[in-house]
Amino acid sequence: MSQTVSISEIIRLVSDNIEARSNYEQRVVIERETGQAVPAPNVLQYMFGNFNYYIVANNRNPQKAIAGRKNVKYREVNEEVVFVIDYKGGCRPGAETRLAQFFHGTKGADKVIADDLGKWLIEFFSTNNRTIDQFYSAKNSASADLAAKALSEFGLDLTITLTVENDKQPETVEIGPLILTSRLLDSDDEEKLSVKAEIEPDPQNLLRALLNQKAPLTEELQKGVRQYLAKRVTLDTYYRDLNSERVKQGLQDHLNSLLKKFGRRVAFVSLKSAGEQPLSHSGDTTIEYQHHESTEPIKLKISVLMNPEDATRYRAKGSKPLAKWLQQNLEEVVPTVLFRFTYVDLLLDFRPAKQKIIEEMNRRAGTIGYKIEQLMTLISMEPLKWRKGFDISIKNTPGAPNAAMFETSVAGVYVGLEVHLTARVKDLREITHYLTSDLPQKVKEKIFWLVQNTLHATDPQQFYKHYREGDKKNRPGGGAFEHELRNKICYLLESEFNAETIQLVLKPTDTDLTSKLFEVAKTSHDFVATSEIGATPGAPKITVYGSFTVEMVSSDGWEKFRERDVTAEKLTKRVTDSVTAFIKRTPETTAAWFSQEAVVELIKHALNSARVLIDDEFGLSIKLATISWEWDESLIKIAKLRNEEDVEAIHTRVTKLKARLFDLYEYDASQEEIDEVRAAITRLTAMMPASLASSIGYRELPEPPTIKKLPAAEADSQQTQ
Repeated sequence: MSQTVSISEIIRLVSDNIEARSNYEQRVVIERETGQAVPAPNVLQYMFGNFNYYIVANNRNPQKAIAGRKNVKYREVNEEVVFVIDYKGGCRPGAETRLAQFFHGTKGADKVIADDLGKWLIEFFSTNNRTIDQFYSAKNSASADLAAKALSEFGLDLTITLTVENDKQPETVEIGPLILTSRLLDSDDEEKLSVKAEIEPDPQNLLRALLNQKAPLTEELQKGVRQYLAKRVTLDTYYRDLNSERVKQGLQDHLNSLLKKFGRRVAFVSLKSAGEQPLSHSGDTTIEYQHHESTEPIKLKISVLMNPEDATRYRAKGSKPLAKWLQQNLEEVVPTVLFRFTYVDLLLDFRPAKQKIIEEMNRRAGTIGYKIEQLMTLISMEPLKWRKGFDISIKNTPGAPNAAMFETSVAGVYVGLEVHLTARVKDLREITHYLTSDLPQKVKEKIFWLVQNTLHATDPQQFYKHYREGDKKNRPGGGAFEHELRNKICYLLESEFNAETIQLVLKPTDTDLTSKLFEVAKTSHDFVATSEIGATPGAPKITVYGSFTVEMVSSDGWEKFRERDVTAEKLTKRVTDSVTAFIKRTPETTAAWFSQEAVVELIKHALNSARVLIDDEFGLSIKLATISWEWDESLIKIAKLRNEEDVEAIHTRVTKLKARLFDLYEYDASQEEIDEVRAAITRLTAMMPASLASSIGYRELPEPPTIKKLPAAEADSQQTQ
């Protein structure tokens, strides 16, 4: 141990009259017999007591510090290492009494401090499942542990550094080449091989390497290689793949497990077979070449059979692993040869390029004592697949929900039409301008454009109604929409891409509008309409029972159907309201008061009014069915009675209105006022049968309108006029 600064620099024995002189010093009184610190003694204690007086300097003054070094030897078998403990520090403020008691009761305090630090270091690496191999990874924790104990035992606040004396990392050991003989996994005979390795210290286990610098590493390497070959390497691997990364990695892992106890690991290992005759080699490989004229790589699947011709030359070239040699040379030869040909030339006739590859590979094989017996190639180029067939689909997907949606001739109205096509190119020579492009994508784009333009000029009614059946009425000689579009697509493939259709599926799909139509058209809707005939309170009632179904969107109704909120409930209400309103607006003077046939005619007009209303409001064509009705049997009798009772009142009212009309003429009233009075006279006169009106002198009034001339009633006009 080399001592730098003694503990006497920070604590000294003084006489009883010496006091601390600065803020970093403290006077400590120790009773000699007990060794314990006591407060300042009184007069009696001073006269009869037995005390030592110490002045202790704490580390408020950084120069008041001790420093030292302790070497600790650790030995295993014939090797040893020396741990070096360097420490430096002073007394922590508040720990002066503890330091004084330690100093008073210890002979040779400097040595005790150093020895205790060495003892604590060994204890640290001997407890809590720790070993000395963990020195480098745990030395910071060990330093902290020693410092804590020094403070507790001595009152010293120390900075401790742990090192290994002369801990220069052991050198990497080169072994070989060694010629070994070993049994292989599937052979009882021993084979020769050459081994070369580099064994380096393991940085994670460096202390173990320091303790085993004289270990017999060569013997351990030979033993490990033989074990691995016997358990993991077959005869085929020995000849073909002995120096592969797979074999070397497996051997390296095995050797590392053996060398761990020496603190070593394999940095490099190489194996070479030293067998007799090299064997024939056959193998398959795939070479990809990215031609500058194409976006897709050319793939060559190559099958090769190689036979040895000159074993001496093979050994002279280092007995190269044939699989690796073949792969490497094909990867060099194939791109070099293919670069000389255009993409189209390779596509239309690959034989000249194949012959060049065979010639160059044979030349190279001859340099290592081998000959190429067979070299078969199977070329894979994207256009070659087109001759067998290619698929395209235009359809809606989660990522493109509107990919198969096309706008029709009606703005904002779309139809869904998926296209699924399988086609094949008949002769690549006819489409040379497409050979370096993505032909299926081009076909898809052209078909999409064709369908888009066709549907843009198509009324949605024609699409849905005449998709599979032609419109013989409006398009004489015209076929079904599907048939015509199919012919257009097939013609496009033939004329533009020299391709024939193998399968073509045109599949209409649902849209928001078709789903909306399905919801109201999927079932029939019942309605009941009850109304008095005419607007007179207490008039007889007719109840109409019926049902209707939604047939289709009317020919000019797509925009209205798209814009309206259409539900079964709304349609039923509008039909009911329309029939009710029409009956309500029927004048009491019509024939409906007098015959069942007239009532039937009235209901027909009411139903037709409902059809027109649904078409006008929602753009839908409906079909009414299962119509029945109920009416009052006393309808005619009631009508006659009411005519007799009301005719006098009506006559009086009409007379007054005519007088009012004459006054308006006389005083040049506005035409608007005149028209209003004339309309009132007409309405009142229409409430009487024509015979009664004639009998009281109103022949000049217009005849009441018949049921066939009644205007279509507005469904919202239900209030009494």
